[in-house]
Amino acid sequence: MKLHNRSVAIGERINNHVLLRKALHQSDKMALKHNQNVFSIEFSALNYFHPERTRFRYTLEGFNTGWIETDARNRSATYTNLNPGTYVFKVKAAASDGTWDNEETRLVVEVIPPFYATKWAYGIYFILLVLLVFLLTYIIRRRAEMKFLREQEHHEFERMRDLDAMKTRFFTNVSHEFRTPLTLILTPLDKLLKQVSDESIQTQLVMVQRNARRLLNLVNQLLDFRKMEVDKMKLTTSYGDFTRFVKTSFDSFTDLFENQQIEYAFRSDLGTYMTRFDKDKIEKIVFNLLSNAVKFTPNGGRISLEMSRSAPGQAGHAGSFASESYIELRVKDTGIGIAADRLEKVFERFFQSQDSHTVINQGSGIGLSLTSEFVKMHGGTIHAESEAGKGSLFVVRLPLKEEETPDAVEPESSVDAEPAVSVTSEGTGPGQEKPTVLLIEDNEDLRLYLKENLQTKYHILEAGNGAVGWEVALSAQPQLIVSDIMMPGLDGMAFCRKLKQDERTSHIPVILLTARSSEAQKIEGLESGAEDYITKPFNYEILELKIQGLIGLRQSFRKAFAQKFEIKPGEIGITSLDEKFLKKALKVAEKNIGNSEFSVEKMGRELGVSRGHLYNKLVALTGKTPVEFIRIMRLKRAAQYLGKSQMTVSEIAFQVGFNDPKYFSRYFREEFGVVPSEYAKNHKPADNQSDED
Repeated sequence: MKLHNRSVAIGERINNHVLLRKALHQSDKMALKHNQNVFSIEFSALNYFHPERTRFRYTLEGFNTGWIETDARNRSATYTNLNPGTYVFKVKAAASDGTWDNEETRLVVEVIPPFYATKWAYGIYFILLVLLVFLLTYIIRRRAEMKFLREQEHHEFERMRDLDAMKTRFFTNVSHEFRTPLTLILTPLDKLLKQVSDESIQTQLVMVQRNARRLLNLVNQLLDFRKMEVDKMKLTTSYGDFTRFVKTSFDSFTDLFENQQIEYAFRSDLGTYMTRFDKDKIEKIVFNLLSNAVKFTPNGGRISLEMSRSAPGQAGHAGSFASESYIELRVKDTGIGIAADRLEKVFERFFQSQDSHTVINQGSGIGLSLTSEFVKMHGGTIHAESEAGKGSLFVVRLPLKEEETPDAVEPESSVDAEPAVSVTSEGTGPGQEKPTVLLIEDNEDLRLYLKENLQTKYHILEAGNGAVGWEVALSAQPQLIVSDIMMPGLDGMAFCRKLKQDERTSHIPVILLTARSSEAQKIEGLESGAEDYITKPFNYEILELKIQGLIGLRQSFRKAFAQKFEIKPGEIGITSLDEKFLKKALKVAEKNIGNSEFSVEKMGRELGVSRGHLYNKLVALTGKTPVEFIRIMRLKRAAQYLGKSQMTVSEIAFQVGFNDPKYFSRYFREEFGVVPSEYAKNHKPADNQSDED
């Protein structure tokens, strides 16, 4: 027995393993490790007469496919790189006469596999494979579930976003639907109040007006709640008398107090208190607190509003304002009160007291929630004190610092108070043509009301939506357009952008009417190209003044153009498209100033517009027809020649495109008030005149 070409002795330990425990021919089995698979086995036979003639046959079952025959000179069998497993080595011999022995000598050779190739190892591998399959299946399923969940979350997010968008549209549409009828109530009321002299009727009208404004406040409250949900509410402070403002807000409830026979009182330790605050939100704070008090106070009860100022160090000064003074508003009533266990929930959204079942209309439960948010936006606090059956007290503390003079006075931004407008416009007397105003409004009542009031001063055109309005604007070329924003089909914003992007209509001023009152929406409206933006309900006089102002500005521009024939960038009343159009028209007219064959048709072709469009555009921008536009350009150039050149009047007339000098002189005199020769004499430079003398 040789292992790796080295003889192995009986009992020899190789790598801590004994291969031969006894002689090889006495052994039935031999075990080899997997790295001992290169070995040789020698064999011999007892032949004493002719040993050199002995022949052998051997085979290794499991490796050789047949018998291998050899002679006496090669009495060994060598095997290399046997795979782990059990093999049987067989050998037999043939005598000198060539007869083979029927008996075989057998030796079982076992190549022990490495630990990672054993049955146990394969069993473990199988178990691990099964576990891996289960793990992969779990991971795949888990990923599929996670993907499904992510898709569900994405769909839910999209659904919530769509729902929020739908809510926004709903609140906006509701606001529009409420504000338009309120406009038709409040606007005629304002006009009636100025016309009615009967005191009793006027009192009733004031009550109608006050309640219409209260309804408007409720609509605004709905919108404020929505804005608060999407964090779009911002504080807009302005300078004013806080005491007077709160007193005015309190006085708006006096008729309601008297109707329900409720005693009321307003007390203030302050006189005039000038400070910066958000008038809209303070008004809503007072409105909600007083409305809540009226709602839960029975007839014969009492409601009071007390206002005071607390400074650091004074008795009762709140600890949360330890280092600064604050204004305290205390609204107290003798109503049904609130149970102690529900007192902390009154500022939660949609909270409704279960003890108020006797109240017919206890509201939606968002008023006090909004009040709390408005107070926090001012950096203040609000809390309630109450006892069931005895009434409630709401205390608002606002850290408002008194200011003697404002840093920058800002206009009030509320629905009821529009900024004042001061304009000057010419009236339409006898013989004067009325300016044309196009009204685009989907609400027929409001459109009819505006038409009836405006038609005394203006020629009114109507359209029920933006698409029809666009067609009317193209054909009629009005001096001004008043358009609603929320309309079916082409809305006001899209209509305004389309109008301002088209050269044929970009010069027409636009006033947008809308129920959308937020600052962002106003900016969006003005960015679309509108000259002004008015929120509903609006004061009719303000609308009328703004219409007069914009038309007056357009007329002023025309006069300025007639007196001074230069177009300067940024001139009042000109948009960028109008400026480009006029510059192009001036360039074309100047290029052809000496061409007597140059006509309106040729000018239109060079500008790329029709004769009608050219006429409407130039008349709208300059007040001059195309013929007058070309003539004035020629006369202006002629005046330059008369003042600076030595050419005769006839030469200059032909130079600027006039075929007849007499025709030229007549129009020159109409434009400048003197004949060309006299103009030349008056405008010649001094040195030229001295040379002539």
